[in-house]
Amino acid sequence: MDKAADGDALVSLADVAEMAGVSRPAVSNWRRRNPDFPSPVQETGATSLFRLADLKQWMGRHGKRFNVRSVEQLVWSALNRTRGLVRPEEAAEAGMILLGYLTLAARLGEAELIALRAAIGGDPRTWEKHLWHLADEAWRLDLGKTIGPEIQPSQWADCGSFLGEVFDLALAFGVAEAFEALVAASARGSRVAGEHSTPSSVAGLIMSLAAPISGTILDPACGHGTLLLAASRKAGAQLTLIGQDINAAACIITRLRMLVHGLSADITHGDTLAGGTPLGGQADLVVADPPFGAYWRPERAGFEHWTFGVPPPTRADTAWLQYGISKLAPAGLAMLILPHGPLFRGGVEGEIRRRLIGAHCVRAVVALPPALYPTTGIPVALWIVGRPEKREGGGVLLVDASQLGYRQRSRTELSDADIDAITNCVRAWQARGELATCGGVRAAAVPVSTLLDGDGMLVPARWIEDPAKDPAQCLERVVVAEQDLHAAATAFGEASFSLPRLVTGGDQTAPRWAIRKISDMATLIRPRRVDPDAIGTGDTPLIRPRDLGPDMVVTPSEQVDLELLAGPVELTQPGDILVLADGTQPRAGVDHVGGAVVSGSIQMLRPRPGVIDPTVLAALITSIAPRYAVGSVVGHVDLAALEVPCPDARMSRWLRQALDVLGEQRRQALAAVQAIDGLRATLVDGLGSGALTPDADWP
Repeated sequence: MDKAADGDALVSLADVAEMAGVSRPAVSNWRRRNPDFPSPVQETGATSLFRLADLKQWMGRHGKRFNVRSVEQLVWSALNRTRGLVRPEEAAEAGMILLGYLTLAARLGEAELIALRAAIGGDPRTWEKHLWHLADEAWRLDLGKTIGPEIQPSQWADCGSFLGEVFDLALAFGVAEAFEALVAASARGSRVAGEHSTPSSVAGLIMSLAAPISGTILDPACGHGTLLLAASRKAGAQLTLIGQDINAAACIITRLRMLVHGLSADITHGDTLAGGTPLGGQADLVVADPPFGAYWRPERAGFEHWTFGVPPPTRADTAWLQYGISKLAPAGLAMLILPHGPLFRGGVEGEIRRRLIGAHCVRAVVALPPALYPTTGIPVALWIVGRPEKREGGGVLLVDASQLGYRQRSRTELSDADIDAITNCVRAWQARGELATCGGVRAAAVPVSTLLDGDGMLVPARWIEDPAKDPAQCLERVVVAEQDLHAAATAFGEASFSLPRLVTGGDQTAPRWAIRKISDMATLIRPRRVDPDAIGTGDTPLIRPRDLGPDMVVTPSEQVDLELLAGPVELTQPGDILVLADGTQPRAGVDHVGGAVVSGSIQMLRPRPGVIDPTVLAALITSIAPRYAVGSVVGHVDLAALEVPCPDARMSRWLRQALDVLGEQRRQALAAVQAIDGLRATLVDGLGSGALTPDADWP
């Protein structure tokens, strides 16, 4: 344990930031400013790994706070040791299997524990022979299905050191705690398409809505068993846990997970939607978080579950809904996490949705925020469905919780307060038919007849209306919008521009523009990449691609802290030209202020004094460069080799004036368009809500 925690454990700068309670850029700043900051002992692509013991000593010398590491942090540090040998999630799964063997060895006695620890990392044949011995003992204890011959320890040759640390952490923190840390670490690793692990906050929300939980719990796409485990923790009595998954390795992990938690569960390997292994009888609660956008084979499935229609093979979402309903006991409920598509898509899915609504199967839909999952940023929705009911009237509760949650690294987490707000809203509707909205939750109870008239659309935001509008305020907004439009139209007219009389260029007396390389007129500077963690801090302007306006005006929209950037940074000077040279239409703009950091995807040109006007050169680049873009997929312009016609001083002065006036006229035209859009929106909004109406004399 001590060796894993203080000696050989490796951590990244992000891990250090988490333990020190500071931001990632702050740790980078420590490293840059302090020559005695420990050197990395391993480089893995974009990640530098440091010895934890060295960092703890350094932070002690410099008076930095350092929290005691949790088992989750220690497991992730141990996983760092496997980088370059196996994928983190593969090593994590090997660790979970080891903990299953450890649980079995603990049941057999201390001697088996000692023998297992001694075998880890030893001779592969001896190691495998010992695990086969434990597998034989598992059959004797009726655990053969959990720890069976499908586990191949010969694949663990590169994980010996990591597995030893996992063993020690399990003894120090508890086997169940170490197992859960490995599950969390597996979810942080890169997953193949379609696979994901249910976030703990999403599982917590489902169990909060399902409470009190009792009887039989079924998960037909159980994955690593997160929802089944959450149900067992929430319930106050013994449950019958049933799960199935198409992924054989996931089924092994789920069985082991239940073993280390001391739970009994029936976990089978099979394709649920294709018939698979028949799963139990009727369930009191069906929970599922199936893979998003999965294909399925309707021709291989029995049709007893698809009473509302056979979903298309390209989208299995409504198949999961129908399967969940088909397995319910009379008073049971099914709760499924699905992407937003089934809420609004038409065709066969739309018809199935309408039939589900008409049969009063859909009790509630909760739209959740995006980025809840580590592998995707798409938003999801929680469906609460039950068996068909014969009754008149009734409605569906539609809850919009899409604005809830807080950011944790690159993910969104639902807080306990968020879960309580959603739960209170749903329960108030179920118990009393009331809409109780608080904590950022919005909701509407929509009659079934209204939903069916609206094509069965179940997107909550579609049916949730804003509070009643004050007619006086609506009228004032329309008047102000009309005034803005008149002002914008006047400004556009004043920004007029007249071209001189132009003639064809055939006149031999007309001056010819010299053709010159851009590299002869300006110095090309390639900015460095800006660390994303440093953006949004400090007070130095940052110029990114979106800040290059179509009128060749540069307007920085963010700031950056110079002290958090690696190495020296070249700030812009007034008159520098910024060019985004990639794409079908390269863009260019002039920074007339200077003193800004430039994003690494932008190239910077610094015109030589007195050679050419920066605005003219920027206009020539945007006009000429597209002809010289190379690349079959994304065009790219070599600015250093690009040649452009260069006007004489008199023509350059006139062209600069024309470009300035045209740029101003374009900005005024855009302001007029925005004013038109604003007036249109306020007018339609006021009339559509009934807050405004034309007077009696309207034509």
